[in-house]
Amino acid sequence: MTYAELVKQVKKNVKTLDASAAKQHLAVEFDIIGEAEGAFYVEFSDGKVDVEPFEYYDYDIRIRTDAQTALDLTAGRLSFEKAAADQKVVAEGNTKVLASIGRTVKKDTKKIAKKAEPKKIAKKTEPKKIAKKAEPKKIAKKAEPKKITKK
Repeated sequence: MTYAELVKQVKKNVKTLDASAAKQHLAVEFDIIGEAEGAFYVEFSDGKVDVEPFEYYDYDIRIRTDAQTALDLTAGRLSFEKAAADQKVVAEGNTKVLASIGRTVKKDTKKIAKKAEPKKIAKKTEPKKIAKKAEPKKIAKKAEPKKITKK
């Protein structure tokens, strides 16, 4: 996974959040180590959440982790408390605020589209047999008109 792919996936994950309960401003910078290395931020402000592929110098919380853990956190598959307990993240700043935001911001089931059923692949049909063209009918030559002879 590249850095650009990671940020794109995090943006997708965040689009499914209902952040209307998050009224306070909170900026979380993610510093990714290892695969997809780089920094991006997630900002909660006025009931909205935004992700940008830049460092946030005036962040409230800075999280150092790997790409998969960042994806799990932003998708709601992993809580911040569990990630910290399992030592999957190193955080600095006001982590209590992050934990409370994680409890108030939930998945918005209206925004999560159902996965489309995979398209069924039709069986291959036998190729149509091409009939040979019928040979043209032979046209009989016109008979010569009979000559009438005078007697």
